[in-house]
Amino acid sequence: MSRVQKQRFMTAFAEFVQSICSKQRPLILFLDDLQWADKTSVELLSTLASCKIEGFMLLGACRGNEVAIHDPLAVTFRELEENKGVNITNISLHNFGKGDVQSMLSEYFPCCNDDLKKVTELVYEQTEGNVFYIVHLLKLYQEQGALSKRSKGDEAKQENWHWDVELMPNLKRNLSDVMRKALTDLPEDVRVVLQTASCLGGTFHERHLDLILDETSYDVPGSLQVAAKKHLISYSSLKGRLTHDRLQEAAYMLIPTDQRAGVHASIGLGLLEKLPSSELDDCLFLVVNQLGSGLDEIQDPQDRARLAELCLRAGEKAVASSAFATASEYLDLGIKSLESASPHNWRTHYGLSLALFNAAAEVEYCNGRFDKINSHVEQVFEHARCFEERYSPI
Repeated sequence: MSRVQKQRFMTAFAEFVQSICSKQRPLILFLDDLQWADKTSVELLSTLASCKIEGFMLLGACRGNEVAIHDPLAVTFRELEENKGVNITNISLHNFGKGDVQSMLSEYFPCCNDDLKKVTELVYEQTEGNVFYIVHLLKLYQEQGALSKRSKGDEAKQENWHWDVELMPNLKRNLSDVMRKALTDLPEDVRVVLQTASCLGGTFHERHLDLILDETSYDVPGSLQVAAKKHLISYSSLKGRLTHDRLQEAAYMLIPTDQRAGVHASIGLGLLEKLPSSELDDCLFLVVNQLGSGLDEIQDPQDRARLAELCLRAGEKAVASSAFATASEYLDLGIKSLESASPHNWRTHYGLSLALFNAAAEVEYCNGRFDKINSHVEQVFEHARCFEERYSPI
């Protein structure tokens, strides 16, 4: 898809949005984690925002500390405000202050003011006011007996929350420890299932976990139910996700560093072997991403060549969605995998080599990276067997 075709697609999409909303039927589109948006997605956001569609509101959320001043997202927002007159309202969400933490604790856990002040100091010191971590720290306090319900007076039916302020300092942990503790205390089955889900990116399908993990060794459905009850995942209709990206990071960090590539390779090869061919296309990006992350642990040249074939398909699929930057990554991975599979890849896998380098050259033209175009075209010129094939990427 050329740059002109890409712009036509974005304009058509904006016109579609315009056709389904109005003042009487407003539409609000919310997009989370914009700090991870690729270049094409940011361009589509820019097109939507600059059209000034009546009855349409675009809401986005991102981590401000992960978006640098020269990041495409930040640059696009400045251009929209300065050059296109788009009104962008920035709302900064900060952690709770110490007073906010105290108000939260006093509302949920009424107790004497002296204890409340000490508890607030401890909780704030350990969480820095991050609400997500406050919730998990309080769960930890309850599990360890520092926070408990006790009968009030002689009336057994009346219970009140009690803080063991003396025990709390012994449970002092930083934010990473809180998340790690929540995971390491889980049964092994549940922990392994969550670690596998973290490798998949935090979102998962139960069927994929069943295929990856040996059903005779791990109870995937039961483990997911336990995790859901502990509010570690959101789960329904066989699909789920970890409730927070920090939880995903913590689950992933439990896998030893020197074993992570092997885990990814095992996941990718397992899915590739067990998924029916009719389902592979729908899971293509998932499989390629896993194999790419585990490339160093894939020793069989045939498996590396198979990965190169999948990368070509993934690159073509990304191009069809105008995701040229993503397509470039997949095609580069395919070339790397094929070259590592055989030192004479042009001789042993001529058709695949030609297709990968041709596709890579075309994608880099769309990305405007002309130095990489020259590198790919030189390979085609050197190894192409006939005139037509030699000039196909031009």
